[in-house]
Amino acid sequence: MPVGVYKHHPQQGFQKGYTPWCKGTRGLVKPNSGSFRKGHKRGMTGKHHTDEWRRKQALAANKDLKTLELCLFCGKEFLSWKHSKRQYCSVKCKTLHSRETQKGSKSHLWKGGKTELSKLVRTRVKYKEWRRVVFQRDKYVCQKCNIVSGNGKAIYLHAHHKKSFSKFPKLRYRVSNGITLCKDCHLSSHLHKF
Repeated sequence: MPVGVYKHHPQQGFQKGYTPWCKGTRGLVKPNSGSFRKGHKRGMTGKHHTDEWRRKQALAANKDLKTLELCLFCGKEFLSWKHSKRQYCSVKCKTLHSRETQKGSKSHLWKGGKTELSKLVRTRVKYKEWRRVVFQRDKYVCQKCNIVSGNGKAIYLHAHHKKSFSKFPKLRYRVSNGITLCKDCHLSSHLHKF
């Protein structure tokens, strides 16, 4: 190998005859020329452009490619590509609009209000509140077998109507007509099986 000055290859480490970039700094790197100073913030750091400004900039950049459209749900203006079929300004507007247009009898799955009255009544807040009050009164303990959840064993409790739910509609939400039973005791208290 010939002796002398060799071309520098950064991946080969130190080369004979190559002058390093930091020669003469005594281990200290020279400070920047002043484009960045400690505590100095650059132009828009921490600030936001207004929606109006963004809209104008986007229109100016893509005059031929984008158009202003009106959202079908909220009526807000938004930018859309000319070839796209976008009708809403956001996914939120799209879901809210589809929820409104497909609710109840407007839905393609509507079958004339077939939900049973008992199912409607049992899903109401008033029924859930009655059930919670019955459980609290009985301290979450089955009143027939005195079994309690705990020690790694989960017991499913039911709020049972002493007088029938369907035959006595006036007593449905009376706390005195309710009793807490475990699943097995509730099944045995009815003639039919669930």
